[in-house]
Amino acid sequence: MFPVRFVFFVSRRYLSAGRKQGFISLLSWLSIAGVALGTMTLIIVISVMAGFERDFTRRILGVRPHILLDMEGGRNSAETGRIRYLQKMALADPAVTDAVRVVEAQAMIRSLYGTSGARIIGIPSAHIRSGRQSGGPPSGGAAWLSEFATGLDRLAAPESGAESSRLPGIVLGRDLAAAAGVFTGDVVHLISPRGMISPAGHMPSVRRFRVAGTLHTGLYEYDSVTALVDLSAAGRLTGARTRIYLRCTSAEKAEEAAARLCSVFAGAGEHGLTATEWQAHHQSLFFALKLEKICMSLLLGLIVLVAVFNISGSLFMLVVEKRMDIAMLKSLGATDGMIRWIFTMRGGLLGVIGMAVGAVAGTGACMALDRWPLVRLPARLFLMEEIPVRLMPATVITVIGAVLFLSLIVSFPPSGKAARINPVDILRHGG
Repeated sequence: MFPVRFVFFVSRRYLSAGRKQGFISLLSWLSIAGVALGTMTLIIVISVMAGFERDFTRRILGVRPHILLDMEGGRNSAETGRIRYLQKMALADPAVTDAVRVVEAQAMIRSLYGTSGARIIGIPSAHIRSGRQSGGPPSGGAAWLSEFATGLDRLAAPESGAESSRLPGIVLGRDLAAAAGVFTGDVVHLISPRGMISPAGHMPSVRRFRVAGTLHTGLYEYDSVTALVDLSAAGRLTGARTRIYLRCTSAEKAEEAAARLCSVFAGAGEHGLTATEWQAHHQSLFFALKLEKICMSLLLGLIVLVAVFNISGSLFMLVVEKRMDIAMLKSLGATDGMIRWIFTMRGGLLGVIGMAVGAVAGTGACMALDRWPLVRLPARLFLMEEIPVRLMPATVITVIGAVLFLSLIVSFPPSGKAARINPVDILRHGG
């Protein structure tokens, strides 16, 4: 039977070196501090980067459908029957929970103070608002077109004034409204470049809208060009294109659902359809976040690596210092395996202490950052005012496992050297 208690007792005794081994003791404590610092830093950095990724995903899903279904010939308003047929086919997929018809068009927004290009999106406001209230957020983490729903709420708000009450409402992106120089309640003109052919030649289509509010998503590519109107008003814009927004049970299932829908539509003879999941529009962003997380983890892992190599160095010095003790233990019956495990466990104990301190400190720091606004960020630069934190148990477990594994691995060379000591030579020559 392997004497575990004996091995643990001797390892624990060697954990606190005596007065003669003051430098070894200092090196051991520095190793513990390095392991603790590396563990804490890894947990905090990975959790913060996961929080940024989560918040970016929420913002994107607030303005992007899980799946965008585009079709050829979508400009023909007489294809209402075909659109309903496609919606029915999409809803037959088990991962799809909603299919919304939208109309998109390119137009110019002109006011008394400026002109700017815009991407007009016509959405059935009642449908989106009711879906947000009843359906709740999917497991992907963001409400179904939550930013659009907030903007559409402003379309339904009554506006005082005889003239403005007769005009359809429009919600402009914050940066788009700033470029056009308009505020809530102002009147803008939507100019469609396609227009119409008249006896006088090509005439652009012009319609008047009332600014019902502004939309702030935190994403400049949307805030600078997006304008929301009700579907009924957008359908009368010249050159409007019909698309279908699909919602899935989870944002993570969008890619698989899009592939299935493409196969289903092709099998039904519906060619010219493209189903694009939300991540495809932001591949570079998520790839950059993933690459940054990997690089930061590797660079910060060097702190742990240096610390565990200090553990190995302190063990080598301890083996040299304890050669007489090792010879005495072997002469009393200790085997090479016992000696090997004594020093391996001693290195593992250093790693466990540092890992425990670092894990507790890192977890506590993440919980504090998540609960209290300890660090403020400039919102215009980072799209958020507080540091986002997403502390995942898998992250903590992975870091802890990696630290313990490295602590044991670096303990094998010095413990092997201790096991190979010949007690006869040591006792004969007096160490």
